[in-house]
Amino acid sequence: MTINITVQPIGDGHFRAYLGDRPLGRATSTPFFSAARALLSDGVSPDTVLTMTHEGSSIVSLRSTVGEAAKLTVTEEDKKGLRIKKYRAPTFDQYQEGGSMGGCTAVENIAARIPLAA
Repeated sequence: MTINITVQPIGDGHFRAYLGDRPLGRATSTPFFSAARALLSDGVSPDTVLTMTHEGSSIVSLRSTVGEAAKLTVTEEDKKGLRIKKYRAPTFDQYQEGGSMGGCTAVENIAARIPLAA
């Protein structure tokens, strides 16, 4: 089974991820990885193939499994540029300081609505 998410730019380097017409949480700069975490937390199997297309395009930009994509994020380092790294959930202190929450949450339980392959 494959799930395709579509991402829509909302400005300032952030995108909103959609499964069909349903948003997968808040806008983020890492919509593929954040959407994978939202899907995983919503009960989608980690072995499910996840693809991403940009709004208005049929070209698959990224492909992974939900489980593998959920483990990753993108960071930017001064001397090394952008890097894909292991995702670390934000700490309580980051929430208290108003820091980035680093992911999105599912708007509704969509796992129950995804048809399983026979």
